[in-house]
Amino acid sequence: MCEDPSVADAHLGAETGEVFRARLADMRAAETVEDLPVGQPSIEGEMGQDLRLSLGGRAHLIVRANHTHLPLDSVQRIDWTRVAYIRVIEVGLA
Repeated sequence: MCEDPSVADAHLGAETGEVFRARLADMRAAETVEDLPVGQPSIEGEMGQDLRLSLGGRAHLIVRANHTHLPLDSVQRIDWTRVAYIRVIEVGLA
């Protein structure tokens, strides 16, 4: 889905597929989560390891910090300001 626009469009619809590709581009360009211009990022999970981004409407994208040694803060939650690598966990309609 990340590499083939037609798969994203078939799963999400053309308009949301376009937003999905824009969010991927935003993530590639951002140095940290704080740099994401749109998508209403929210941190989820017990360790704060998941980041949910809105794709508009009911659609969402969830990514997870993907480091060999996760960057943790003082309370053992993911320090998203130090995350450089992510992987897509879910793209869907909620």
